Amino acid sequence: MKSNFLEKKDLIPWFLIFLFAINLNSQIDSSSVYNDLEVVKFYSVSTSSSTQGGKARYKVNDKGVNKSTYDKYHNAFKDMMDCCPCILKTYDEKEVLLSESISCGDCKVGYYKEFYPNGKLKIHGEYKENPTGNWNDILKRGYCYMLDGKWLYYNIYGHINYIEIWEDGNFIEQRPKGKEVEIWKVDLSLNGVEVDTQKVALKDFHKLKFTPQYKNLNESDDLVLKLNVSAVGFKIIRKEVEKDEFEKVEIQELIKKVGTSEVEKISVQIGIYYKGKIIQTFFIKLSE
Repeated sequence: MKSNFLEKKDLIPWFLIFLFAINLNSQIDSSSVYNDLEVVKFYSVSTSSSTQGGKARYKVNDKGVNKSTYDKYHNAFKDMMDCCPCILKTYDEKEVLLSESISCGDCKVGYYKEFYPNGKLKIHGEYKENPTGNWNDILKRGYCYMLDGKWLYYNIYGHINYIEIWEDGNFIEQRPKGKEVEIWKVDLSLNGVEVDTQKVALKDFHKLKFTPQYKNLNESDDLVLKLNVSAVGFKIIRKEVEKDEFEKVEIQELIKKVGTSEVEKISVQIGIYYKGKIIQTFFIKLSE
């Protein structure tokens, strides 16, 4: 679908884009289907606990801590998963605010703000809201992390770098177009047909095609595919290949290493990476 956002792109001066962005910024958060939401505090840290020699040990971001410190961060994770919906404020270990959003558990379902360490706004946009009041299966129903509307991206000085338009999770356009390779999704197909929930025959596995979709004119095929081949109760076999080498993957050999000959039990997880950053993950079920 073609957007009418900033038509005549080559003729619009930057100061008009700036004024337009200010107007967009004032519109974001201006209305919502949610009322009187609870504010929940969350920490973007990793926690773990273990028992050694009968003594409990606790870690936060791989550093040893006491139980009260561990509980502070671990309980915040429980609070986040229990909120639906809420205003979720995410902090780092040093109590620096990283982001603020409307969330249902770990799903974003409303406005989103991300901040630089100096407190200035980094990203401001909207995820699709859920007006139904029904919070069951919101991922399947299309109310989880669905970018929608205008997204503003700022530099560290508070100036707008660029603006993006999204519609129901689909990227529409970026103004001005960026100079870096930006992949917003990857399409998976087999013999020209999109692969969604259907099983893939073992003999056709090597025919799977991964097609990146870009936000601007800059493209790169230097994608890395990380495969996890597994079955419940058996080993996980990992393999990493360049995108262009995927057709050479010997999936039958990987299955043998898993330790089962029952193909129907096999699950293949394929993570798509660009420059070390995860772009998308596919979960594929196989059939004979």
